[in-house]
Amino acid sequence: MTAAIAIGGVIGGWMLFGVALAPMLLRPRAGSSKRSPASLASMALQGLGFAIVWGWHRRVGSTLFGVPRRFELPAAVAAVFLAIASGLFGLWAVRTLGKQWSLVARLTDQHELVTSGPYGIVRHPIYTAMLGLLLATGIALSEFLPTVIAAAIYIGATTMRVGSEERLLASAFGAAYTDYTRRVRAFIPGIW
Repeated sequence: MTAAIAIGGVIGGWMLFGVALAPMLLRPRAGSSKRSPASLASMALQGLGFAIVWGWHRRVGSTLFGVPRRFELPAAVAAVFLAIASGLFGLWAVRTLGKQWSLVARLTDQHELVTSGPYGIVRHPIYTAMLGLLLATGIALSEFLPTVIAAAIYIGATTMRVGSEERLLASAFGAAYTDYTRRVRAFIPGIW
């Protein structure tokens, strides 16, 4: 029962995020003046992190995330909360970017620097949301060690991807982007 609650919440969080991405993936692309091909390799590594938590299932009969039985319900509630909050945060971020959102880092001819909404909280809220979804999925489906490995791979790949995206944005927005990076953290408010 507890696992079903956690899995249901995780699926709900992913569905919220999917609601944001589906229309954006299906719309026609605007012309790009600059694109970052380095982000493709990073995306593949991010995908590896997700493959680990989705593919490495905990043993039958084991508790969520290997916690003692008395902590299994709080672990399920944490997974549900993290998944739904992450899904909503990702939805908000994609909607805030609107037509500027792209799977691969790029600048359009009419690109604007977005610093409002979730982008006023962290510079890369979509990656923050995806990390939350990865962790929630790990709690609900996987085990501790594979989830830690998946998170480390995801964070490393995302750090590489963000580096190429930030160079692209800095080349377009110069001092305005530098000032933004001083005011707003990349992934976790006040920390990182």
